Amino acid sequence: MKMNASLKAMIGSAVMLAAGTLAAQTIELNKAADWSKNPAIVEKDGELAVTKSVMFISAKTFDIDPEKTYTLKLSVKDSLTDKDPKDKPWVLFGFIVTDNKGRTIMPPNVNLVAGTETVLAADAKKGSKTILVKDASKWKPAGHFYVCGNTKADLSDLPNFTFVGTGIAKVEKKDDAWEVTLVNPVPSDFKEGTSLRIHAGGGYVYTGGNIYADNNWKVMTGSIKGMSKSGWANNVWPKDTVKAKIIILADWNNKKADLQFKDLSITIK
Repeated sequence: MKMNASLKAMIGSAVMLAAGTLAAQTIELNKAADWSKNPAIVEKDGELAVTKSVMFISAKTFDIDPEKTYTLKLSVKDSLTDKDPKDKPWVLFGFIVTDNKGRTIMPPNVNLVAGTETVLAADAKKGSKTILVKDASKWKPAGHFYVCGNTKADLSDLPNFTFVGTGIAKVEKKDDAWEVTLVNPVPSDFKEGTSLRIHAGGGYVYTGGNIYADNNWKVMTGSIKGMSKSGWANNVWPKDTVKAKIIILADWNNKKADLQFKDLSITIK
């Protein structure tokens, strides 16, 4: 007996759907043991609770395949009622990521500020709070700016862990160069001609988002896939990400809170 085309298509679709379902892996994280040991995290009746500012870090480290989709999900509420809206506890949900050397990748390592490429116009000495650069016309004072060294035009230096300075306090034109005053001193000696670029600081990879919790259950969820060539986003892995741990920053604004978490999971497919 021959199968008609419609039946074949239906069977094919069903097989593909089943294969996709089987390929998806969901890992639940609803026990205190699923997170790095922290006495502030209390497990009760299938929920996790904290009464102060706490950083959850998953006990498991996940190998990252940029071709797969990683979806985080949890529900959170603050059981303390009748709060002024400005006193709601802040919750952030996402990942800490590392490269193949185990180094944590953060925004200053990859989050370049376009048009800020230049070179040192003179040697930069360890301990100095000023550097002289050839062109800082696109630079500006900002505490969250990092001066990265040994940069490459093709971005092959990313992630860049070479910081000539952290935090820019002042930028002034001086004759044929620019004097940049740093918030923190130069950590080691750098030679004249060293290539530079400004990178912007920031937080972790907040794939699951951030909310202000109240006394109603709220769902936090988000997905991440692929790998960027540069920059920082919550839906794509930073360049050279190899491994990740899940994090929750609970009551991160230090408000009086009694936070409960349930239905915590990661799905990989």
